[in-house]
Amino acid sequence: PLLGCHTGYNATPGSTNGTVNLANHVNGKVDVTGGGESAGGTNCGGCHGTIFNMMLASGGKTTRHTITTDVPTDTGGSWTGNLKTAAPYSAASCVNMCHGDHPHAVTPGGTHENNVYNDANARSTTSSTTTRSKTDFDAAQTNGGLCTSCHANAVDANHPAVSKAMFSGTAHDYASNTVGTATYAWSYTLHDNGVFARNCTKCHASPTEGQTPGASANGSGTVGPHASDFGSLLAGQTNPGATPASLVCFNCHGNGTVGKNMSGNDIATQAAKAQGHGQLIQSSTVHSTSTEDATTWNSGRYSGANRHVNCLDCHDTHQAGKTNHTIGPNDGNITASSPLNGVSGVKFSATLPAVFGTTAAANLQVVSPATVEYQVCFKCHTSWAFGATPPTGDSGMAETDLAQEFNPNNKSAHPVVVTLNNLTGSTAPKALATAQLLAPWNTSVGAQTMTCTDCHNTDAAAPAAQGPHGSAIKFMLRGTNKAWPYTTAAGNGGTTGTLFKLSNSETGLGTDNGLFCRNCHPQPNSAGSNSLHRNSNLNGGQHGGNANIPACANCHIRVPHGGKISRLWVTTNAPARYRTGTPDFAQMTKNASKDGYSTSSFPSGFKSSCSEHSSGTGSEAW
Repeated sequence: PLLGCHTGYNATPGSTNGTVNLANHVNGKVDVTGGGESAGGTNCGGCHGTIFNMMLASGGKTTRHTITTDVPTDTGGSWTGNLKTAAPYSAASCVNMCHGDHPHAVTPGGTHENNVYNDANARSTTSSTTTRSKTDFDAAQTNGGLCTSCHANAVDANHPAVSKAMFSGTAHDYASNTVGTATYAWSYTLHDNGVFARNCTKCHASPTEGQTPGASANGSGTVGPHASDFGSLLAGQTNPGATPASLVCFNCHGNGTVGKNMSGNDIATQAAKAQGHGQLIQSSTVHSTSTEDATTWNSGRYSGANRHVNCLDCHDTHQAGKTNHTIGPNDGNITASSPLNGVSGVKFSATLPAVFGTTAAANLQVVSPATVEYQVCFKCHTSWAFGATPPTGDSGMAETDLAQEFNPNNKSAHPVVVTLNNLTGSTAPKALATAQLLAPWNTSVGAQTMTCTDCHNTDAAAPAAQGPHGSAIKFMLRGTNKAWPYTTAAGNGGTTGTLFKLSNSETGLGTDNGLFCRNCHPQPNSAGSNSLHRNSNLNGGQHGGNANIPACANCHIRVPHGGKISRLWVTTNAPARYRTGTPDFAQMTKNASKDGYSTSSFPSGFKSSCSEHSSGTGSEAW
């Protein structure tokens, strides 16, 4: 079929299309004798009818670079402002958008790959490397080459701008990548063996091309960014519904069964696990980035039937970086190198809730882009998403409101939103002693912060894709030890449902069944722990042998994000969601020293529901 447009290059007039004189075909001359290649002024649809027709409004495609005319001359006008209202849009054609007439053979004897403008707003009839390019994105160009020179302007309200500055140097900015021993050269090979490098068109193409790095431009499935059966000219779905394999991200972040792994980051395997975000990632049907970026408190976009997780909730594909943060003390800031770069979030407003108080519209606000990791989590895991009616999570339990738990007005919290020294509701001493933390957390104690993904992440070790995509461990607990100290297997992390008493809290350390708290905190009966933990009556003695007293979660809240009283303690009147059962302590008092707790101080510092210690004078209770 292609030779039908190039019959002027037959070896002799009237010979079959299979005999082509390559010396004439590539000598830089256009021979139109016998109906050969256009020298210009010929409608594009004559030779490229299949592609041209799918770009028409009547072409039956979901999205397309809409063509309204086949006039092979540039009608002028600039692609600025909202592109659908830009001057050239009403007369959109191949040559006033992307390709010159005729784009082939920029240099004498050259092949045809230099067939797109370097800049959509600097179109020229002159065929030269100063005006034409053989790739769709080029950071060396003033405006980044063809695609971003135009799309530095928004298409419409649902398709925001993507500029050279936004895309350059990001995780998806490449036309060739190496994974292990395999190198993927993303390109289109043309009929004359010219090679056009694909950067933007890795993802904005047909599904076949999206999984075929070295696609042939002669292939029947080759459509590039001309038109697509999916939104945003993509090579797959963003809302895959009941067909996970159609998720465009799995073209490169798959596992060989679902999509392909051409990135070195297999998300499909993690997403298929039972816990976490993965099951929703694979079945999302309702995500809309533009609508959700403009959402308000409890608007319904993240609750009820709209409750979802989508790759685009956490990643802006045009701005996402390629470097995960290192587990350990960090500010949680989203930098240009972060995979979360460019995505929206929710943060506290200037009006904070009361101590462990209910959060409401006045306490939270959208921030776009998010600047700290926890803000991305707040979009879905606070009352911003679900109001006063939290959903049931993959754990089978009602989710809690992270904004309520990490409220800086609380008396205690893990340092996710602010450092412990800046926890305004806390009383001195605010921070733990250095000895009460293990490396790498035993530096800058009180002045450090952490991220949600320091505790919640995949259960798979690198080189598996990191991040909270999915896990086999309840609550997506991460670290060497992954078992949460509760009294039933159903309530535990890990795999065995082990009951951790203070006397056996070292059981299974270094495995998924090790006590989770031991990733950061020392053994309870060690010198680094406090004197209350070391008390013999608790550790293996009278109370340590009691099956109703598990380690950690009997004295501290079961969801240890943040609490109403000091040191994440739980008392008898705490909400049921935060108790493992009925704790013994009715009131507690924070001591000025980790070693200031002792049996003799029990009556003065604690008040217990146990008759032996009921005369205590503890000052804090829920």
